[in-house]
Amino acid sequence: MKKLLRSTLFLGFSCLLLYLGHQFLVQEYRLALADLPDFLTKTYLFLFLLNWVSYTTVFFIRLKIPTKAGFAFLGFSLIKLMLATAFLWFPLQSNPVLKEQIVLHFMTPYLLLLIWEVSQVYELLKNE
Repeated sequence: MKKLLRSTLFLGFSCLLLYLGHQFLVQEYRLALADLPDFLTKTYLFLFLLNWVSYTTVFFIRLKIPTKAGFAFLGFSLIKLMLATAFLWFPLQSNPVLKEQIVLHFMTPYLLLLIWEVSQVYELLKNE
């Protein structure tokens, strides 16, 4: 449980730093549309919750059935991709001119947090 708490705090701190850095770049250099700060807030909350649920589920599956934890991670990766597409659907439909900016500002934290999650799950699974 200590490892789960440590990973959760690290994920939360990483998300907060990424969010603040992203907001600073957008505000300082005016990189995107006017509605972007609200979109970024929702994006980072969504990605934090998605990564936290995924990692926590893999953590508990590893405790119950250690041989199936890798499969759980693969399944959650697919589910996360589908949920990310669903999350992007409304902003892409409401701003058809700014599709590239919306996707860029979503995929950057998505991929960075995916790298975090892969490294954390790898460390979790190699200790089996």
